[in-house]
Amino acid sequence: MLFRSDKQRKLAAVDAMVRNTLASKCPDINVVLSKGVVELKRKIQFEGNRAVVKPESIDLIDQLQFAMKEIDRVIEREGKRLGLEPLKFEIAGHCHTTKERARASSAMKLSFGRAQAVMDELVKDGANRDHLTCRGYGGTKPISSTRPGKNRRVEIHVMNDEFGIDVSDSDSDEEEEDLIFTDESEAPVRVGLVPCAIAGSKIRDWLSGDRNAENPM
Repeated sequence: MLFRSDKQRKLAAVDAMVRNTLASKCPDINVVLSKGVVELKRKIQFEGNRAVVKPESIDLIDQLQFAMKEIDRVIEREGKRLGLEPLKFEIAGHCHTTKERARASSAMKLSFGRAQAVMDELVKDGANRDHLTCRGYGGTKPISSTRPGKNRRVEIHVMNDEFGIDVSDSDSDEEEEDLIFTDESEAPVRVGLVPCAIAGSKIRDWLSGDRNAENPM
């Protein structure tokens, strides 16, 4: 495998250390830290138009939590020797929308809410909250033009620039100011993409504790 950075080579060593354990304990996920991905072999399911994880997906989130804790354990043990700091993961929520509604407030709110719901479950199970962040991308990063179900998804990425993973709004217009929902509840709301938002208010205030979308997605 060709590595683009020294850090990727170090993470490949961690991959080798956790591979057998994760293969036996986490059959529904595939962790390749050297590529910056945590592949889900089956989708995390949510209640229709809501940011509520279905019970049948709790086991999958348990596997994710186990993998993250195992990675933390190995890096805590070997990190000094390898020169690695603890890894941070982004939980990214995505919706299916038309191109025109890709950044609609309902899509952004639902995608963020679902990502945060997954993060909440991970933390409840014992994952380190300091190593997690969540973002909602609405419908700005579709992966299929013919199968809407593939666009409704939650993805897990290792947060490192060297992986070349595009976490920007792929459908953004340079003339518009983009809004990506994150778990930084103190972040200011920016007028332009959020209907009825007030400049200088907080995302926390705008969400008002409700992560569910107002309109179906």
